[in-house]
Amino acid sequence: ISLTDKCLSCHKDSKIPHKNYKGEEELIQDYQNSDHYIALKDGNLNAPTCYDCHGAHEMEKTDNPNSKIHRKNIAQTCGQTNCHTNQLNEFTGSIHETSIREGRTEDSPTCNNCHGNHVISTKRIDDKKKKSQEVIQLCSNCHSSVEIVERNDLPTKVSETYMESFHGLATRGGSKEAANCESCHGYHNVRSPEDSLSMTFKANLTKTCG
Repeated sequence: ISLTDKCLSCHKDSKIPHKNYKGEEELIQDYQNSDHYIALKDGNLNAPTCYDCHGAHEMEKTDNPNSKIHRKNIAQTCGQTNCHTNQLNEFTGSIHETSIREGRTEDSPTCNNCHGNHVISTKRIDDKKKKSQEVIQLCSNCHSSVEIVERNDLPTKVSETYMESFHGLATRGGSKEAANCESCHGYHNVRSPEDSLSMTFKANLTKTCG
């Protein structure tokens, strides 16, 4: 925690104006309110510090391919030892992860696209209706984007047809149990329907719907 506070002592309160960028103060505040920082203050030695994610002496800007926070490396950074290793195992091989690893598109999401950067919180949403609606909105942010769909030759109108389906109408009507995106497609392990490991692979549909 002392080393983390050392980093914050320079980066907060605009102490180095010529190196600050728009929104940095908000990122600092978000981190100080995050479960990561709170866990550090509570004495959890495995909680991530600034240098766990950004690096120490080897710190690089986000657009440097060698940076720990370059989009191709973020999953490995979040999934490093003593961190989110199980989630990394699930994410590895997914359609999102392979698209990033193979450089097929700049649109595929990695950890921070869905979970945020410094603001990360593990607080569970007790209201199932609200949680379901947030999942649907999160996925729709990309899958209802005309630009992203056209740029990546994705199936069209998946968000619209879902919202018009029984499941979509039920969630809009307040159902806490109706299927949302992750119910059928998974979340870290989203795969193509042609992938035999996919929850929507033909042979797996009975189990998924069941």
